[in-house]
Amino acid sequence: MEEQLFRPRDVKNTSIEYDSLAELSNANTREKYDKPLRLIQVWDEEKMQYLELLTNNTSWTAPIRTLLLKLLQKEAKYTWHLCNLVAFVRINLFVKIDLKTWLDKPFLDPADIKNRSIQIALF
Repeated sequence: MEEQLFRPRDVKNTSIEYDSLAELSNANTREKYDKPLRLIQVWDEEKMQYLELLTNNTSWTAPIRTLLLKLLQKEAKYTWHLCNLVAFVRINLFVKIDLKTWLDKPFLDPADIKNRSIQIALF
């Protein structure tokens, strides 16, 4: 298989160094799994080392989703844990709200709740 190398040149602030498709070279292992594999090299700034990830997921949806969530997490004023952000985005996926405002202030202040009337006046 001819190596296909994808470099994220157009994406700024990414930790992905390279993303390539590869095949297993050993004949015994190739008999068991003959599909292409995806090899991704990522720079871990916290540990100051490269991580090499080998996966059989050759679609771009998972890395794109992860990059978008990481971008949202970084841009938000509220300190999100990534797992909480994923859960809250899933819950609010079809809610018509301003995403940036919601990311910065996802919860109402107690003062805002006290000022709101629970029952709406009819007349």
